[in-house]
Amino acid sequence: MSEPLPDALEPIQLERDIARLHAYHDGELGALARWRFERALRRSPALRAELDALRAVSRAVAAV
Repeated sequence: MSEPLPDALEPIQLERDIARLHAYHDGELGALARWRFERALRRSPALRAELDALRAVSRAVAAV
């Protein structure tokens, strides 16, 4: 199994995963893609923070 990316490279990974972040949030990923994305989430605090922010925006919009 590969090691998590060093912090210096994390923004590159985050940019690559941002489209999948929205698809994951919206429930649009298939089983394998969802598993891979959840693995990336476990390895990336920055990606988890982005997902938390997206969820907060969704809750705020739903409350309006």
